[in-house]
Amino acid sequence: METMEPFAMPDIEPSGLAYQASTRSLYVVGDQGKLVQLHVEADGRLRRVGEWQLAREARLDLEGIALGGDRLFVLEERAARILEVDWVDGGWVVGTAYPLPKKFRWEGEKIRCKGSKNKGFEGLTCLDAAGTVFAVSRQSGDSGTGRGQAVVYEVTLTNDGKRGPEAVVTGRAVIDAMDLAAMCFDHDVHHVVSAENDTLLRFDRTWTPLGGPIAIPGDGDAEGIAKGPDGLWFLAIDGAREIRTVRLL
Repeated sequence: METMEPFAMPDIEPSGLAYQASTRSLYVVGDQGKLVQLHVEADGRLRRVGEWQLAREARLDLEGIALGGDRLFVLEERAARILEVDWVDGGWVVGTAYPLPKKFRWEGEKIRCKGSKNKGFEGLTCLDAAGTVFAVSRQSGDSGTGRGQAVVYEVTLTNDGKRGPEAVVTGRAVIDAMDLAAMCFDHDVHHVVSAENDTLLRFDRTWTPLGGPIAIPGDGDAEGIAKGPDGLWFLAIDGAREIRTVRLL
């Protein structure tokens, strides 16, 4: 990776990124429930243009963000749910909540999403143009995985009126790495950050590995990833409180 000058964000611990090409906007969410909008200049530099507190008293533990169509979605770790974020009266506010399952059946087996509330779902990315199918990564595995493995779920957001809003598991991939902190789906390739050993992993649409891991430069602690314009990629570095701009070589 070729690294550019980082963009400091001293007032937020960035934990998720999503890029909107039509406006050259990079959206950042933090652990304290804050949403920040950055503009990507023609030379790749970042400029802060807006911010919103998505919950009172910063109680939302946001760990991921994704664009689905023209809508924003954020991932809340402790409550294990995907939140749709709506533009209302000149600002972003939390709308419909889609709970993630605590347990479900998969290939005839009952799967439990084990782990504490603060060691669960971490990364979020959208898989379709309509903004209804997402991939969600976990720090650890579930009841069907082994030691040293984590898991990614593909989920579909539904609201049938009978059961109410929910995120239904429609796919499951076991990954031979831990702490899957961030994801970005681009041109049928899954890009996944493993914070366990500070590497970028790549998979095809069916979760078959593509090449070996790519080392993330610097002091690690990457918790968000997004594909930007002109071959640029952005990494959210939680501990350093900065956004790092890189090129994949």
